[in-house]
Amino acid sequence: MERKVAGVLFALLLFCTMQGRVPAQMQEPLVSRAPAPVQKPIPGQGYGPCLRPLQGNPVLERFLAENAGPERKGPDPETPLVLPFFDDFSYDGPYPDPERWQDRTVFVNHGFPLFPPTYGAATFDGLDSRGEIYSHARAGSSFWADTLTSRPLRLDSIFYPEARALSPADSVYLSFYYQPGGGLGDAWSSLRRGTAPAKADALNLEFFNAADSVWEIVWSASGMDMEAFCPFWDSAGLPVQEQHYFRQVMVPIVSPAYFSKQFRFRFRGKTTIDANLRTTGGQWHVDYVYVNANRKMSDPSVPDVAFASVNTSLLREYTQVPYRQFDPAMLRSEMELSLTNLDVQAMACRYGCQIFDPQGREVYSMQYPEGSDFYLYPFSTSGYRTEPDVSRLPAEYRFDEAGLGPETYSVRHTLVSGINHDFSRANDTLAFLQVFGKEFAYDDGTAEAGWGLNYSGGAVAYAFELLRPDSLTGVRVFFNRSFGNANRVPFNLVVWGAGPSDTVPGQELYRMEGLEVELDTGINRFAFYPFGEPVLLPAGRFHIGIEQTSSTFLNIGFDQNADLQGKVVYSYFDPLQHAWVWFPSLYRGALMMRPVFGAVEGLSNQGGEALGQGFRVFPNPVRGESFSVSFPPSLRGTDVRAELFDMKGNKLWERPCGERFPAGGLASGVYLLRFSAEGKVSGFSKVVVLR
Repeated sequence: MERKVAGVLFALLLFCTMQGRVPAQMQEPLVSRAPAPVQKPIPGQGYGPCLRPLQGNPVLERFLAENAGPERKGPDPETPLVLPFFDDFSYDGPYPDPERWQDRTVFVNHGFPLFPPTYGAATFDGLDSRGEIYSHARAGSSFWADTLTSRPLRLDSIFYPEARALSPADSVYLSFYYQPGGGLGDAWSSLRRGTAPAKADALNLEFFNAADSVWEIVWSASGMDMEAFCPFWDSAGLPVQEQHYFRQVMVPIVSPAYFSKQFRFRFRGKTTIDANLRTTGGQWHVDYVYVNANRKMSDPSVPDVAFASVNTSLLREYTQVPYRQFDPAMLRSEMELSLTNLDVQAMACRYGCQIFDPQGREVYSMQYPEGSDFYLYPFSTSGYRTEPDVSRLPAEYRFDEAGLGPETYSVRHTLVSGINHDFSRANDTLAFLQVFGKEFAYDDGTAEAGWGLNYSGGAVAYAFELLRPDSLTGVRVFFNRSFGNANRVPFNLVVWGAGPSDTVPGQELYRMEGLEVELDTGINRFAFYPFGEPVLLPAGRFHIGIEQTSSTFLNIGFDQNADLQGKVVYSYFDPLQHAWVWFPSLYRGALMMRPVFGAVEGLSNQGGEALGQGFRVFPNPVRGESFSVSFPPSLRGTDVRAELFDMKGNKLWERPCGERFPAGGLASGVYLLRFSAEGKVSGFSKVVVLR
């Protein structure tokens, strides 16, 4: 009898795991709360929070909104390139580099791929260049979706070290790494992200036969999940010693028909949108595309050291804190890095970190190791380098010495090969901005999924900590777009004080009722809900949250590259206690909800844009004599000036912002652009120059 009961419970748990939720009765309740005032509780309604894949791409939505207006002309897509061809998608994106690719339907990002060979990858899904489901998609059926097509590539000749004709005898290969989407683990795993491709889905590599004007399939992969693609157990039930989260593919180019001035290649993704239109389709990730002559199938390696990942915040828990709430104890004691070496032999390297203040001055610099190099071993045999001596370096800079205000600092990580030739320098530098503004944030600003409840009366509460008393003036919330904007429904916003434990909310302090989900306004697509009057909070813990007034899934943005599971609780009506009870959320990630403190200038519930948002450099990396910058709509028509600094903090030039900026005299490297409007620093942008 006991076995039967256990079997039933296990089956129920397994079923709910497949549905992405667990019945609240099977979790440990934390504490009861009073019934929601907006509606009588319905006993037994709902099963707790759900996590759903994105139904659109909010990053592309935001990019297009910030760069509205005539599209700037890029290079002529029909001008042929010469060997070698290379792209590892380690730049910001969200579109592929037009210097190499003809179309822009794939999504260049670092949030969805799992353990890529270098930072960033190109993601194929069921969304078009605007981040919307393809118009020809049919729910429940597979269809051809994203395409990544190279510009014409001259395979008739090679020009270095001397010009000569190319032929199949020159051993020309195209190589790349790929991975199916979806991530690893159960529904609550921190490694679960995106959607796995269905069995009917596919990823193709095709070559263009210019003589016959046809595309020919030269390689293909069928849909599968990561558990099948990267098994942890072999057929004998023994653990697999070496994991290959990405697989490398080497494709020889042997047909004489391909050796022309108009050779092109393309990747095509075939995906499936589910019958309920609740996903963006199964995903594929492609990275490190390389075409060159004199390569060998037996030696697919490339002498390249690079970053695979890095903390994008100097803070331990938060990505942003209000400057008035900052304390040095919030800083990381160590920086977590993942380094990779794609060669077959160890390479001598050095790592460096620099911090620049809002004026572009270097305020901190360190190098590891001092006086010598360390060795990175091949990625194929030892994976990433994550040993403490290299990847967990002390973050020693103390911002309290700078008289901190509402400022943005630039942080730059560099990895330099000390002895061997380094194939790509662009992936040796990662830069990010550390913001000390007016809000707390656990998330990185990019959603990989949507979080929400599907029953009326339930609530979610999110825990934060104040070091000193402050005035809460509003809350920002990032809502993903549901199909047909179905989540544009009313909800209530609630603020609670500290409760009986670290995560459970206490007394209700403030409530705003009848708010509506907003999808088209706000800074970085965060809708801002200002309070009628500031809520004065004492030092210590407080909670912000949303209370549902309908059973509609609100689709709150969920950042799966963080793990703030312990900060989130939700309420469920327990029919045995006849009360609403708080339960911990099992999903690992960060809700995209941010409390805002102090005066908030220039913002309203109808939108607005703060200085410092929306600057984009094009093209980036820069290979030509000039580049362009697009500006946020709020700054168009104003006097904006640009200053260019090298990574030592030296100002190279200052000029009014025009259509084009000179780059002809710049050596290969990373530079920082600082923009000012009306005498105030308004934003930064990284510029990578390749020669």
